[in-house]
Amino acid sequence: ATVTRLVGAGLAVVTVDWPLHGARRSPKLSERLLDALERGDADPNGRGLIEHFLRQCVLDLSRTLDRAGEFERIDATRVGLLGSGLAAPLLALLAAVDPRPSALALAPPDRPPARDDLELSALLAAGKPRPTLLLGRDGDAALPPDAQEALCQACPGETRWRAVSGPLEPLGPGAAIAAVEHLCEVLR
Repeated sequence: ATVTRLVGAGLAVVTVDWPLHGARRSPKLSERLLDALERGDADPNGRGLIEHFLRQCVLDLSRTLDRAGEFERIDATRVGLLGSGLAAPLLALLAAVDPRPSALALAPPDRPPARDDLELSALLAAGKPRPTLLLGRDGDAALPPDAQEALCQACPGETRWRAVSGPLEPLGPGAAIAAVEHLCEVLR
C-alpha cells in the first residue's frame, strides 16, 4: 500500500530485501541474526554476523542507489529513504556514510537493537543535514516526548516528529500518508 501511494504521487520506488530477510531469508542464519541483534554484544558469535550484516546492508543500499541512478527517468539527485522498524537505523546508517539521500522518513523500532552502532540518534547526527521526518504512534509510551525530542535534536537538518494512528511496522495508512507527504514535499 505504501509503494502504491508513492508511485501514485509520481515517485519512482525501489525496494530492497535486507540480507537474511524476505527472499534472502536463511533457515539457518536469519533467526540467529535477530537473536544476536536483540542480545547485542552478549553473544560473541553473533557479533561477527551482525557486523557482516551491517556492512552488507550499506553495500546493498549503496549499489541500489548506484543502479537506480542509471535509469534515465530517475533523478539520482533527489533520493528519499523510507523505512520502519529495524530499517530505520539501517537507513540512517547508510545516510551517515553516503551523502546521496536528500530526505529521510523513518519510524523507529519499538525496541531498538541492543547495539551502540545502531543507536538511531547517533546515526542521524552523523549524517549531513537533510529534511527528516520521524514517525511515532499517537500516545506511544515506548518513545516518550523527551526521547522524541532527543531524536529530533540529534538530526543536523530540518527534522519533524509526527505522531500517527495505526501501526508503524509495517507502515499503516496514517504513517504511509505522512511519509509520502514528506517525501513529495522535499523531493519535488
